Amino acid sequence: MITARIDGVPVPLVFSQQETVQLIGEEARTGTGALRRNVFAIKRVWRLQTRPMPKADKDALAAHLHGILFTAVDFWLDEFGPETNTVRAYVELEEERTVETDRHSLSIVVEEE
Repeated sequence: MITARIDGVPVPLVFSQQETVQLIGEEARTGTGALRRNVFAIKRVWRLQTRPMPKADKDALAAHLHGILFTAVDFWLDEFGPETNTVRAYVELEEERTVETDRHSLSIVVEEE
């Protein structure tokens, strides 16, 4: 089972996908006309989908995520471990879905700070 951690809170996942890598920098032409790119930073974006869970568990996790909106948090995937994979990131709750009568899941977007 894949688990993510958002400020230490475990988030059981169906999948996690590193969706985009945004290079932040500038491009300029050299004296010979060659294009040169200076990269200042790289930002990664992950899309996470939680496992179906009881409504009470989903509501508690959603409340926690709403409470940390616009706040940089520590994020990592357990499969890689916090020592090598912790990033400062912002979390956005993208979608809440009902899978079955009492099974709910969340779609979460995590963007590196």
